[in-house]
Amino acid sequence: MNRTGITLVGPGTPKGATMRVWVDRDGAITGAPMNAVTAKANGWFVGGMAALCVVAGFYAARAAMLLALDRRRYAQWDVEWDLVEPLCSERFRR
Repeated sequence: MNRTGITLVGPGTPKGATMRVWVDRDGAITGAPMNAVTAKANGWFVGGMAALCVVAGFYAARAAMLLALDRRRYAQWDVEWDLVEPLCSERFRR
């Protein structure tokens, strides 16, 4: 489909020369579409970053779970030590 319009061109372009431009759905001039290599590279990059984020999320959730379990275990040890410590220290007071 041919269209006629005015656009900025590089120096030395003759007046009335045919130029290839890309337009969006509204008819406004836009940049050239991606070529196949760029599209494939972008796809691999986005896919790799998504996989990396999933792995990082898994390890962050695992670390948070281990921290919560450790805090709970330490609290239980504190309660048990409060019960046992008087018995242990009593043996050395003789």
